Amino acid sequence: MANDLIKETIGLTRPLGRESTQLLEEGDIIVPDIKPDMDYILKSDADAAITKVDVSAGRVSFSGRLMVKTLYIAKGADHSVQSIVVNHDIADSVVFDGVDKDDWVEVSADIANIDYKMLSDRKLSFRAVIDVNAAAETKSYFDAVSEIGDLSPNQMRRRQLSVKKTVENRADRIQVRDELPLPQAKPDIRELLQTNISVANKDVKVGSGRVGVSGDLVVSTLYRGGEDAGVVEFVEHEVPFNQQLDAPGAQEGMHADVTLTPIDAQVSARPNSDGEDRNLTADVALAAVMKLYAQTDVNVLDDAYIVNKTLDFTRQRVAYPTLVCRNRNQCPVKEVIEIGDAAPDILQIVRVGGKAHLDDIRIVDDKVVADGVVDADIMYIAKSDDTPLYNYRACLPFRQAIETKGARMGMDAAIDKSVDHVGFNLLSDREIELRFLLSFNTTVVAENAVDIITDAKLEDVDRSVIDNMPSMTIYVVCKGDSLWSIAKRYNTSIEDILEVNDIADPNVIYPGQKLVIINKR
Repeated sequence: MANDLIKETIGLTRPLGRESTQLLEEGDIIVPDIKPDMDYILKSDADAAITKVDVSAGRVSFSGRLMVKTLYIAKGADHSVQSIVVNHDIADSVVFDGVDKDDWVEVSADIANIDYKMLSDRKLSFRAVIDVNAAAETKSYFDAVSEIGDLSPNQMRRRQLSVKKTVENRADRIQVRDELPLPQAKPDIRELLQTNISVANKDVKVGSGRVGVSGDLVVSTLYRGGEDAGVVEFVEHEVPFNQQLDAPGAQEGMHADVTLTPIDAQVSARPNSDGEDRNLTADVALAAVMKLYAQTDVNVLDDAYIVNKTLDFTRQRVAYPTLVCRNRNQCPVKEVIEIGDAAPDILQIVRVGGKAHLDDIRIVDDKVVADGVVDADIMYIAKSDDTPLYNYRACLPFRQAIETKGARMGMDAAIDKSVDHVGFNLLSDREIELRFLLSFNTTVVAENAVDIITDAKLEDVDRSVIDNMPSMTIYVVCKGDSLWSIAKRYNTSIEDILEVNDIADPNVIYPGQKLVIINKR
């Protein structure tokens, strides 16, 4: 064609969706020879982590580990607390329509439920249900007509698309090491029993060529201390960290989501300068999955016309995501619970922990409503010689309405949650006030679609059609009209309409206004 097409290659990233599956993992745990027989199980819980993901056409395979941590009370007069930790390999796959090996897939695992049963005083079995969720994103490229050479800008109409575009997806590793002294009021460490690692107060900032991740690594440690083998102590340390993740494409103003998962933790006791075992050395590895993205404006040709010519466009339907809102807020969960009849009276609380689970996320106008529960885990010294140490679990439901301006039904909402603070008050030997502070990082994305011009053919208009058009028309402006649409309809130019009608501002026309249109033959 005489007027050359100028094309631009546009790259988009769009979500392929989410798939989920449940794993049922079962196994037996044998008490090591060096440990005493079991009297009863105090508690058993687990952590799951995905360490490897393989993507093929229509399928996502993954592998990782399930760490089962058991505390039991030993037989004997001292009722000593003993610990067993076993690692159980997990591996499976999920069918994911539309996914291919070059797509980015993030897989996460969460413990839905764990049950255990004593089979003998040297053996127990466990049964864990693991929720596995996979989210995929793909890149697509297409050539869009951005301009028609030699054509006046007034004869081309452009459309601006606000596109959420992924700049970089990356899996990294963060190592946090520190030495943690015991508080003065705590006795020396006789034996480490169990350590739990979590991340609180996470903050993500994007800079030039990097993504900064900061927060607190919460190291919760149970140990036996002092001379009495049955005495269990609890200590919690918050280790601040601030790490920089390499991201060559990062620029200020972009957004990043970083998921941190503990995958390895080495916590050991060591003597202080006085030779007393009053220090903990923590060496923790976190898997850091980073998604860096930006909201960018893409300009594409939406329509064009040439006087006395016909343009026949080829259009392609293209889907693209738009970032609607990002919001960070906190949700306090507070409740007074009464322990069940089967539980012994409370003498002293040793520790309280909690994990948050989301059961439902839904969007109402300008809000994301999250429903879920906090699974509270309460270990306490009991007023009982038969069960001197007891573990009690409770579920605290919550509902949080998160302000997300622009959010509407049909959009996609994702929430990154964490428990940032735990508090409690012992009100009586049967009642406890529990307090949890949850953090929600919420992102709302809308899926849009538009017809993009990918090619055009230019043809001459039949001369008889032009000759049969009136040489002059009086047009009454209607609501929604623009000079561009009127000029295209009547085979003329914006410049001619402005000149003939003595209009100074091309953007100011109004319904009911009469315009003289001179046909260009």
